[in-house]
Amino acid sequence: MKKILLTITAFLVTLLAVAQAPNLLNYQGVARNSVGNVLPSQPIGLRLSILSGSPTGPAVYTETRNVTTNAFGLFTVQVGSPGAITTTGTIAGVNWTAFGVGSGTKFLQVEIDPIGGTNYFNVGSTQLVSVP
Repeated sequence: MKKILLTITAFLVTLLAVAQAPNLLNYQGVARNSVGNVLPSQPIGLRLSILSGSPTGPAVYTETRNVTTNAFGLFTVQVGSPGAITTTGTIAGVNWTAFGVGSGTKFLQVEIDPIGGTNYFNVGSTQLVSVP
């Protein structure tokens, strides 16, 4: 009887201990101005959008942030984390599966305002893929 209870307890503890991935995406980039010069130690405006279906598809999540680059123009953000100035949608609300409405490939579009305002220009989109 003790073995059965121990087995059931171990099974339930294992079942409840399944980890959940946070609803965050790491992003790192180097900020440059319109002629390609690095922007060291400078505040910039940043708008990050998750697009559905194609690099020009509809945005299913958007956030804006003000970040400061380091001495090499590098900035790092966690998309979906606290600190965004504005957001549209939620990371948890994005349909990441391959089935159903809004499913399929997702792309991350990055837009920057090199003087820290909200006059963004598109610096590109890239497909989000899993990491082995």
